[in-house]
Amino acid sequence: MRENAIKASKSNFITHLKQLPGVTNAKKSSGEVLLKIGGDSTQIYYTVNLSRVDSVTMVHLRYGHKGENGPIAVWLYPAPDKHHSSLRKNPVNGMLKSGMINPGNLLGHFKGKHIKDLIAAIRHDSIYAQVDTKTHPRGEMYGQLKVQHK
Repeated sequence: MRENAIKASKSNFITHLKQLPGVTNAKKSSGEVLLKIGGDSTQIYYTVNLSRVDSVTMVHLRYGHKGENGPIAVWLYPAPDKHHSSLRKNPVNGMLKSGMINPGNLLGHFKGKHIKDLIAAIRHDSIYAQVDTKTHPRGEMYGQLKVQHK
């Protein structure tokens, strides 16, 4: 599942996505979101890899600790600058999206702030990724972002 994966380093973050409590999916959907901090910490490169996920509508980073339902901090799919859902009808088995996050893409609590503020929140276990689907519009999978170790 690591097509186009970002190499591990101290400035990388990863989350392994798992189904939200109460979500039933016989296919056992899974995935991961990988983030790599740009050299000057003014941008983040991301890759979203999914397996056995049907009808993806949105993927975003949210501001909240484990078990909390927080506001959107950054849209990843359909794109950081497209704040609406976009149904992907075909099942996803591999890379859904990759791209770059810059300060202009930050929303909610982070709007008008710097990428370094988002990085600090990730390091304090305050950012998680969420995948929404047509079947589960309030979230099918999620995972708290953590520093990726080699």
